[in-house]
Amino acid sequence: VVFLQQDAAGVSLIFDMPLLDGVVEVQISSQPTFTDAAWQPLVTILPLSGPFNGGVLYLRFRDQAQHMSESIQLQLPYQLFLPVINR
Repeated sequence: VVFLQQDAAGVSLIFDMPLLDGVVEVQISSQPTFTDAAWQPLVTILPLSGPFNGGVLYLRFRDQAQHMSESIQLQLPYQLFLPVINR
């Protein structure tokens, strides 16, 4: 399970580590091809830096035997469209 957290420090991904037992690396990209992303160690909290492609992130995981998961698409929820108020 992956959660998003946004606070004054920025945006972070929070991984539910017991559910990811055996997974050792994650790849996070703004592109579905992952051409702009390197594999990185999987940690509980992973700070993110943008920009993101339309508020979408793509993730995939890898275990020690180099087995790779299918990619998942994560829509960042902090995009807000506020109405214009005329006074």
